[in-house]
Order: sequence, then C-alpha cells, then structure tokens
Amino acid sequence: VIRNTASDPAPLITHNPADTDARPNVDRDVSPTVGLTRAEADRLIAAADADGPRSSAIIRLFLTNAIRCQTISTLQISSLGWDRGHRAFTTKIKGGQIQRDPIPPPTARAIDLYLESRGHPTEGLLFVTSTGNAVSEPQLFRDVRRLARNAKLDAAGDLSPHSLRHTAITEALEATGDLRKAQDLAHHADPRTTRLYDLRRGELDGHAAYVLATRYGAGDGND
Repeated sequence: VIRNTASDPAPLITHNPADTDARPNVDRDVSPTVGLTRAEADRLIAAADADGPRSSAIIRLFLTNAIRCQTISTLQISSLGWDRGHRAFTTKIKGGQIQRDPIPPPTARAIDLYLESRGHPTEGLLFVTSTGNAVSEPQLFRDVRRLARNAKLDAAGDLSPHSLRHTAITEALEATGDLRKAQDLAHHADPRTTRLYDLRRGELDGHAAYVLATRYGAGDGND
C-alpha cells in the first residue's frame, strides 16, 4: 500500500490523500441486514410454495439451513444423500472444508418435488434456470424481492437473500438458546460473527446474574 511517495526520486504525488486515520465509525456488534419475523417468514414460504417447486425449495433452504447464494448457485445433485437416517447435502464452505448438513423433511420434500418437475435428473446443478444455466446471485436477489412482494411483506423492497440467512440464524438462536448450534448452522468460523444475529443481547430477562444468584446460598436478602 502506497502511503506517501514524497521521498521517491521522482514522486508521483507528495502526499497520499487516503493516508488518514479518519474512518467511519462502524458498530461491529450490530448487523444492518433486514430480517423477518417468524410470521413474515411463514408468509414468504407460502408465497414461494405458490410460485413453484424451485422457489419453494430455494426459499426453504434459505430459511431452514441459512444457506448462502453461492451454495444455491453451485450445489450439485450428487451432493444430496443420506447420513445415519438424515437427508443431507455436502458442501465446501469457506476455508475449503467439506461440511455435511441435514435437510429437514419439509425442505427435503420441496427439493424432491422440484427434481420431479425436472424429470428426476441424477447429475448436474441442483438449481437451474429455464435455459439450464446456474441460478445467479442477481436472480436470487430479484426472486426474493418478487416473492416478498407477493407475500405483501412491508420490507419487500429492502430484502435480500442474506436477509433470509439472517432470519434463519436469528431464529436458531431464539429457538435453541445455543450459540454453538447457531454457529454450526451458519458455518461461521468465529462465534463473534454469529453473535451479531443474537437479538436477545442486552435483554435483562434471563440475564446470567439471575442464574448465578440461584447457585449461591445467600438467600433473598431478607434474612
């Protein structure tokens, strides 16, 4: 990185205008992504089911598996399988690691219906366009907003595929109360990243102080 060229024999510039410590203040503990409530997610799933098998399968994968756009675009039919009684799919996540995730029954049924609509192919990309090409990220972005409008969601104009991933991770934290399980769902290397989705932070209900008070023999303070 060129910070200053004033000392060069023939300097291009005498001062780098970007050489400054001034940076915008960013709250690293807050995610700006718009998410959905559980009721809104249900409405979006209903709209996707009504739209067709591909939309149904994709939206359900976003909301149950917190899947990324890149995975939707590259997932192979051959990646689908079984693991100790679980329907599952195998993907390569960030860092090149191979990861296997379960497919919940409603999502698995949606995928099966989609593959049935395509004539039960056994190889190639799982999700394709009408011309047989991979479903691109811009198309996924457009589809999410179109389906959100069909579902009459107030935030339809602000939603993105990541909004659905955000919703899934948030719901996982709410449902399980287990940061590690939500981290595994999201495939985050750092739990601090998963914490960005924990909307319960800052709430006093269930605060650890109350839990600790029940573990000590100090009584209620009225003794």
